[in-house]
Amino acid sequence: MSESAASNAAFPPGESPFHAKGLVYGGAREYWGQRVPGGIEALRNALGATGDASLARFLDTPFTPSGWYDALPVVPLSAVAARLVGVPQAQLVRENAAWLAERDLNGVYRVILMMASVEMVAMRLGKLSMQYYDFGRAETVRVRDRVVESRRFGIPAPLAPWFIFAADGFVPVALKLAGAKSVRLRHGSPLPEGLLHGAPAVQIRFEIQWE
Repeated sequence: MSESAASNAAFPPGESPFHAKGLVYGGAREYWGQRVPGGIEALRNALGATGDASLARFLDTPFTPSGWYDALPVVPLSAVAARLVGVPQAQLVRENAAWLAERDLNGVYRVILMMASVEMVAMRLGKLSMQYYDFGRAETVRVRDRVVESRRFGIPAPLAPWFIFAADGFVPVALKLAGAKSVRLRHGSPLPEGLLHGAPAVQIRFEIQWE
């Protein structure tokens, strides 16, 4: 997804009806501060150079962990951060999500790892992931031994690629922290699911396999 395409969302930054917890943005800002040469100041300057003052202002929001904030700006913000790092957006989002999994599953969500089996953790990850957002829902079923299928419904279409990249980073780390030796995550193409708050929504299917 290009920065220009991501920026042409139907809602100005901060004004969409789709929200993410401040944990998402707090984690992204902290990670970008470490990963982007020059840190957040460099990211802010890059946004200013593109003339996208609204995104620069959004970046400076005082995010609180339990607060709710427009979820869509994470797409163009992560695209600009990836350009400054010199890697594809998908790679930076995966790395950020893996880092977030390490942080949150050893902290605020540590209780998830105290369950009896890797399978129980895998079965809960879908609902856990949706706790970061005020939209969508998850359904997870056991397919066979060490394989589950998890679907996310009601995902805003502009967020879908970023959402997949984030799952690619988060899920393997989460299951390895729970005791899995290796994890394979597959996903299908997003499927149209009508409109949500007047914007296109999709569903995404994931298959999680581990040893």
